[in-house]
This record gives sequence, C-alpha cells and structure tokens, in this order.
Amino acid sequence: MVTDLLMGLGRSVGLLAVVSIAYTHVIRRLPAGRPERTLVLGLLFAAGAVGSMLIPTVLAPGILIDARSVLLGLSALFGGPVAALVAGTLAGAFRLWQGGVGAMAGIVGIVATTLTGIAFERALRPREARLGTPELLLLGAVVGPMNLCGVVLLPDWGLIGQVLGNAALPLLTTSLLGVLFLGTLMLHERERLAVESALAESERRFRVVFAGVRDVVFKTDRAGAWTLLNPAWTDLTGCAVAESLGTPMLDAVHPDDREKAEALFEALTTGWLQHSRQELRIRTRDGRWRWTELNARRGDTADGPEAGMSGTLRDITLRREAEHALRESRRRFQEIAAVLTEGVYVVNDRDVIEYVNPAAEEMLGWRHDELLGRNAHETFHHTRRDGTPFPATACPVHQAIVAGRRFTTHENHFVRKDGAWLPVALAAAPLIRDGKVCGAVAAFHEISERLRQQQILRESEERYRLLFNSSLDAVFVYHLTPDGTPSAFVDVNAVACERLGYPRDELLKRTPADICDDEGAAEIPRLMAEIRRDGGGVFERVHVAADGRRIPVETSARLFHHKGNTAVIAISRDITERKRAEERIHRLAHYDPLTDLPNRRLLMDRLDRAVALAARHGRAAAVLMLDLDGFKPVNDTYGHDVGDELLVVIARRLEAAVRRADTIARLGGDEFVLVLSEVGSLADAEMVASKVIAVINEPVDLAGTAIHVGASIGIAVFPEDGRDPAALMKAADLAMYRAKADGRNQYAVRTVA
Repeated sequence: MVTDLLMGLGRSVGLLAVVSIAYTHVIRRLPAGRPERTLVLGLLFAAGAVGSMLIPTVLAPGILIDARSVLLGLSALFGGPVAALVAGTLAGAFRLWQGGVGAMAGIVGIVATTLTGIAFERALRPREARLGTPELLLLGAVVGPMNLCGVVLLPDWGLIGQVLGNAALPLLTTSLLGVLFLGTLMLHERERLAVESALAESERRFRVVFAGVRDVVFKTDRAGAWTLLNPAWTDLTGCAVAESLGTPMLDAVHPDDREKAEALFEALTTGWLQHSRQELRIRTRDGRWRWTELNARRGDTADGPEAGMSGTLRDITLRREAEHALRESRRRFQEIAAVLTEGVYVVNDRDVIEYVNPAAEEMLGWRHDELLGRNAHETFHHTRRDGTPFPATACPVHQAIVAGRRFTTHENHFVRKDGAWLPVALAAAPLIRDGKVCGAVAAFHEISERLRQQQILRESEERYRLLFNSSLDAVFVYHLTPDGTPSAFVDVNAVACERLGYPRDELLKRTPADICDDEGAAEIPRLMAEIRRDGGGVFERVHVAADGRRIPVETSARLFHHKGNTAVIAISRDITERKRAEERIHRLAHYDPLTDLPNRRLLMDRLDRAVALAARHGRAAAVLMLDLDGFKPVNDTYGHDVGDELLVVIARRLEAAVRRADTIARLGGDEFVLVLSEVGSLADAEMVASKVIAVINEPVDLAGTAIHVGASIGIAVFPEDGRDPAALMKAADLAMYRAKADGRNQYAVRTVA
C-alpha cells in the first residue's frame, strides 16, 4: 500500500514538473511588478494543484491522496503571497467540489500548506536571505506535516489511524522530495532569468554611457581604420558614425599633424609605447579643423592580432583659441608697454616682479633680468624720503592686491639701484583671474619737474598771500590740525569782515563752520578731507552774516604752508546776483511769464513723473486738456490787455479748483492743461472737470463789464488712454476737440486716437 501511494504521488509530482516549464514562460514574458503576472502565476499554480487532484490515489472512499501540497507550498516563494492565495482558493474550491468524507481534511491541508508557504516567503524577505537547497528542504519538511494536519477532521479514529499509518510516510517523503525537485527547477529558471536581465541591463547602461560620453571613444584595427566610434564623433566632426567606420584614421588628421600621428600609431601598435597623449587637428564634414587631445593606448589583446589602438579624443578647440588669445593679449601688452614713457611693472600676489618694461628699467637703473623674481617693495620702495622705513602695507601696490581695487598716489618715492631718490606718481590696479586677485600692475612716472613747479607755485602763493587783502572777494586763512579739523581763522581780509558784519577780532575767533549755514557746517569734515587729499577744491556754500543774512558764495580753497603749519586759504566770492540771475533764467525756462503757471517743458516733466508714480502704485492719473470758449471775441472786443487779465484770473481760478499736488500749465493762447496725479478713477477726473467748467463759467468783471467765457475739456486717463505722456496728451487733445464739436462748454472722455 505504501509503495502504491509513493508511485501515485510520484506521478502527481511528475505532472507538476509541467508547471515549472509554464512558470519559465510566464516570468520571461511578464516583467516583475505587473499585476497580470501575479494573476497568471496564481492561475498556473492553481491549475497544477487541480491537475494533481485529478489523478489522486484513493486511500478510502472520499479520501484522496495527491501532491497538491508541493505546488501550493511553493506558490508564495515563486509567485508571491497574492498568487499563493489565488492558487489556494481555487484548489480549495475544487476539493470542496470533489466532496467525500475527506473534503474538509483536504481543504484544511490546502489552507495550511498555502499559509506555510506565505509565512516562509515573508520570513525570508526582510532578512534578504538567499533561497537555496537548505531552505527548500526546510520548507518541504514543514509542508508535509501541515498537509496532514487536517486528518483530525475525519469522522472516526479508525479512519484517522488508517490514513496516518498508510499515507503519512509517503506524503512526508513526497513533500520533502517534491518541494526540493520542483523548487530547484523553478529557482534555477528564476536565477537564470535574473542573470540574463542583469546582463541586458548592464549592456543597456553601457550603451547609454557610451552614447553619452562627451569625449570621442574610439578603436582602430592594425591598419589604422576606425572600428569603434561613439556618437560624440558626430558632435565633433558632423560625420555619421556609420559612414566613418572602416575609413583610415589618418584621413581625418590635419596634414601638418599626420606625421606625428603616424609615428604615434606605429609606436603603440608595435608595443614600444603603452600610452600617449597628443594634440591633433581633426577635419569636420564642412572642411574646418577642430583641435583635439588624443589619449591613446595600445589595443586590447582580447581583440586579437588585428587590434590597433584605442582611446579618446577630447575637443579642445575653445581652450586652444583661448590660449592663442591669451598669448596675443600678452604680446600686445608687452608691445604697448615697451613704447610707453611711463614705467610699468607686474607683480604676483606675493609682490614678486614678473614683468618690467624698458621705461621702468631706465628710471630705476636696474636691468630686466635683475628685477625679475625679486620682491618689488623690498627692492626699490622700502624707505620714505625722510629715511624711515616704508611699510609694505602702506604701499599702493600692496593695497591694490589686498583690497582688489585701484589705488593711486600723486607723490611717492622709489629708491634707484644707485641709491638716489626717484620721486614718482604711482598707480596700481589688481589683476583678477577667475574672481581672485592674482597680482597687480603698477604704472609710475617721474615727477621731479612737477615737484619743482609745485615749489615755485608755493613760493608764488606766499607772495600772493601778501596781497590777499587787496582782493575784492572775502579771503579766509585757517590752519588744519593733524586730524583735518579746521582751526579758528588766523587771517581774514577787510572784505570778509565787511560782508559778514563782524569786527576783525571777533571774526578771528570763529571757524569755517561758524559762518556757514547748518547744511554747510555739516559738510566741513568731508570738504577738509577732500582738500587734504587733492590739495584744494572749489565749492558753493551759504555764509550767514552777523545780522542773519544768508549770502551764497563760491569758495576756492587751496592748501599751503603758513608759519610751519598746514593751512587753507579760502577765497569766497558773493554770487547772490548770479543766483538771482540763474533763478530768473530757470523761471523763464519753466514758467509762463503771463500767468506764472508751468509751461510745456515743466508740464511734460511733471506729467512724466505723475505717470511713473501712478504706474508704481497701481493708480490712475488724468490729463485734462482745456480750451476757453469765447475767448477770441473778448480779445477782439476789449483788446489783448483785457484778454491777458482774463487769462490771469482764469489761471488763479484753476489753481483754486485743484489740489496742490496737481499741476496746471498754460500751453499758450487760451489753452491750459491739468495733470491730476493718482486719481482714484475716471469719475474723479470727471468731477474735477465739472468743477473747473463751473468756476470758469462764473463772470469776470473786467473793464467795467462782466465777461463770460466757457471751457471745453478733453479727459485722458492713464493707463486706459495711454501709457506715456505723449499718448495721454494726444488722447486728451482729441477728446477736447470732440467736446467742442459736441457743443462746447462741456467735457469729453476717452477719445480713441
């Protein structure tokens, strides 16, 4: 009986081997992760289980022994928990349909083996354990007993004893060997598919990387023909890879580089060299040449005896062009610097000399080769004129390197090679590369003649000082303390006393800040700093006299030496009349002489600002173009004088009708313009227009007669009718003409240009 059971179970397990073949086809055609794969595998395992139940060994009526537990126990490992549940559900349903006294025992066995497989799969997954023979043996050893656990549901103990006595050993043996056999087959197929997928993915990644490499990757055969080129070849040359493969490499090389390329190829292919780097020019499809950096090595011996060389080609055209431009720039710099009469030298960030032009050699007394590599400051800029050491931190060249900006000194001293002093004016600017200061360029010229002239000038100024009292302008002399603060006046001329209304002794107690208005007094420290730096200056200030009068003055100040002290002589000219004249000129340029309203020039300036302000705050602005109705008859009847008086009255009425922030301008004749800045809406502009018409309609009593005039007004609103002053003026003008055409003494809005 046991032998018959083993043979029957063996046939059943053999049938399940067909499932392994079907499993291979499913996992090959349906990628992992797709829902349909899980469903198909569940149906496949269910079909195998049902198939084994169709050829059972009948131990007793209604008690069927088969190998279903083998496949259901493996279904979770090779199809996943969902597939196992599908297979177990369908197998259980089929066993229920078969019926018999052992139906419930069979269903319990199906559930137990299915859940055992699921539990086993879940236990292996978190630990990332590898499925192998030990794990399959363990599963087989567990599945057999789980399949038998349902026998307790049989109706009597005699039947239970019969099943356990006759079927336990065959079922346990079949479960153990069947799980190992079938599991090994499916595991082998799954691992082989995983290896094939990994190889395919590796090949895909290689091709992606190969195609995405920016450098040209190549191989040649022993004859020097291309055998491998990636798509970067097309980017470099414009030639398709397919049409280039098989052509000689040397055909693409510039004639001037071909001999070098041939020698390199021969050295690599014969084994004399293993690796080399060269720069070659490669021809493009349109006949141009691109500079490339060739990194080549001897061909791989795995490619056979016909292997030539392999490597990469990197496009360095831009780098070569940049290097050429840099060489040209340096050459031009040296050519220019060589003909300059100014001395020029270049230092690195450590103040080491890297270049000196001929003029610098001549002035310093050093030869070019003697200066290169030496520290500039330590060589010729180390001592002050009074013999004290001159620190490098105070040197303009060092300051330019540290601060990264230009520094200039108008009077400095170098030490020549022979020890003589060389007075110079020096300017230094930083050299900046890639955002970092890498050195500085210094330019200098000898100022001996300038210093001599300055000495002559100082002597002349001393003589001039003796005559300053005869000046028609106010003259003030004061000393400067070491920190640049002006002292009280040490000398003033009679004009200064008379203009300011102070006795001489009283004025000598005061400082420059004491005679200036508050704004000018606050500017004194800055002005003193500029005078000390530049040696003088010209500026405008307001002097305040003893009686409070404000006197605009133009002051010319200059440093000089006075009784051993640094002093300033300031000559102040009263420019009151000039200021008045300038004010009159400004008034004439921007205001109507009759009505004193802004003219067209000032109007356009204010309209431009009103438009900008409205745009910034998202508000509206309005332009009202106004033309008087009935003004010409007034001129014709009463004369132009009365007409002018009427225009003045109208101007005053308009000023009273609008806000102080708004602008009223007269364009000429009887035409006026109102600019309403930041109105809320068109309705606000219409309200103002109505108000203006009402005040103009009021009679004007001139020449003993009540004169009546009206007004036609055109309204344009920003931004609807125009976004710039010219457009708004045009829109308002057209609207005004429409108001006149519609009957006069009214307003019109939003005329389309």
